[in-house]
Amino acid sequence: LLVYISYDLGHACSVPRVVAVGTGFAGVVGNKGAISLSMRVHNSWVCIVCAHLASGTNASDARNLEYQQLLQRIAFAPLPALGKASLQAASAGGTGAADPILVPESVAEHSFVVWFGDLNYRIDLDGETTREMLLAGEIDGLRRYDQLKHAQESGAAFVEFTEGPLDFIPTYKYDPGTNNLDTSEKHRPPAWCDRVLWWCPPSPVSGIGAAPPVKCLSYGRCSELMQSDHRPVAAELQLEVEVQPQTPPPSPPRTRHPTLAPAPARSRA
Repeated sequence: LLVYISYDLGHACSVPRVVAVGTGFAGVVGNKGAISLSMRVHNSWVCIVCAHLASGTNASDARNLEYQQLLQRIAFAPLPALGKASLQAASAGGTGAADPILVPESVAEHSFVVWFGDLNYRIDLDGETTREMLLAGEIDGLRRYDQLKHAQESGAAFVEFTEGPLDFIPTYKYDPGTNNLDTSEKHRPPAWCDRVLWWCPPSPVSGIGAAPPVKCLSYGRCSELMQSDHRPVAAELQLEVEVQPQTPPPSPPRTRHPTLAPAPARSRA
């Protein structure tokens, strides 16, 4: 898992906390599992999960179970609660007092979660039918049998996660270095194994404290990268994070009605 941060945004990001969880053989071996990162961006917390789930067309239940296990077992090291003012530059004159920000320790406690990787969900059709439909360009038809969509609709996994339009052809399985579907002895059928999803916690109110909105600017596969039997996917996501206003210079005390207090500004990251 590689995370790059632009120079202009570096000052607003915390030191990341990283957790690795294995779900392979005996539930602990690392050939399957996830690497997760938690990081503060301004006043919002971002969690990134890179996962590799169980393989096999008939292993959909195992993938759903591994997802649930990862949600329960990913636990970031605890940190003390932070004051909003302590998150500002020292030159702003913050005192570090009031309005504590709880530091998330689980995936669900974050402001924004992006979960991606070889999730290994397959298409619930026999291999020959899947190949025929793909070669005939019947992408809409194949999408109706996508196991990940079924898992979301049934509540088995990735409930409330969002994905960009699945408008590209399956990313698996190809002969490495070619665009030929798998010609090996196993003759594995095509599938959308490689996915990018995101999630924001629901909020009962809008405005201050609402979940940061997310916009998917692009989502697709990188067909020109043919070194693997998978085709990698890429998503460009835009989200809004909460930014605490700079502390103003000292001024004479005055009474202000609570509802007229200035709201935290928001910027795009």
